[in-house]
Amino acid sequence: MESNDPHKESHYQKQFRMTVLFLSAGMLALLLFCGFLFVSEGRIRTTDPGSAGTGDEVMWEIESLYYDEESHYYTIKGWALIPDEEIETYECHLLLQNTETGAFVQLPGMMTSREDLQERFPELEGSYEAMKSCGFQSVFQRDMLEGELDQYVICIWYQNNGQDILINTKRTLSQF
Repeated sequence: MESNDPHKESHYQKQFRMTVLFLSAGMLALLLFCGFLFVSEGRIRTTDPGSAGTGDEVMWEIESLYYDEESHYYTIKGWALIPDEEIETYECHLLLQNTETGAFVQLPGMMTSREDLQERFPELEGSYEAMKSCGFQSVFQRDMLEGELDQYVICIWYQNNGQDILINTKRTLSQF
């Protein structure tokens, strides 16, 4: 026999409201967290490579720099690796060095898979696993930089496996 007790309905309504309230609060917290990540990861940061060495053992290439005139975003793509080194920890950053001040800024970036390098460098057969995870890409807005493009030199800060190597590509943003 079903009961039409008004107190029971009220209890279920309260429970439903509390569930909806907690779910809404959780979704709001998730949206705020995602917004924070988007803002903090998508910005240029000043950095200091400090005592980073220079390394002739690093093979690298800046393959492309693309500027989208509609969105005013730059995209830089490339790769860096030490032949025959297995990459256990990946940490490779694109930096821009202001040639007037000497200051460095770190661009927002991400790792990209580069299995195509196996075909380009068959002589590095022992580095095939490292080649899969040696790519990088950075996307940033022109407005994030002060001054002229030719005063910024692109650098690669190679920190894979605890290395600390700064590579000055000797290319400015205006040379692409």
